Amino acid sequence: MKHTPGPWAVMRRFRDYIVPASDAEKKLGGASDPKVEAADFAKTIAKVEGTIYTDFHMSRVIAGDEQDANAHLIAAAPDLLVALRRLGEIAWQSEPYIYDENTEEEEAIRRRLNVAIKLAQEAIAKAEGRTG
Repeated sequence: MKHTPGPWAVMRRFRDYIVPASDAEKKLGGASDPKVEAADFAKTIAKVEGTIYTDFHMSRVIAGDEQDANAHLIAAAPDLLVALRRLGEIAWQSEPYIYDENTEEEEAIRRRLNVAIKLAQEAIAKAEGRTG
């Protein structure tokens, strides 16, 4: 599975749309006129809706600030994935070299680092669609 390459951005005029950063100034929608170039329109990655529907068909409206924060979090996803991969690689490779004395404090740090590496691996797997 492969996602749309980053970086992504929240559109300036329509803050609930997440698009490739290169499309942030383009128009939304599609072209029904064959004379209009499709390249003039933004490729929509996601649209953050303001309503959450539950199993019981009830809904809750998401406030504008929360909706805006959600859009920015989604737009940051490719950058976060790259950063997490790099941190995980560095932590995994450097872990044997960090500690030279086998103290309780170092062992506690080693355990926390291993937990963080596992969490990073799980988050990456989720982002890549490799989880159940």
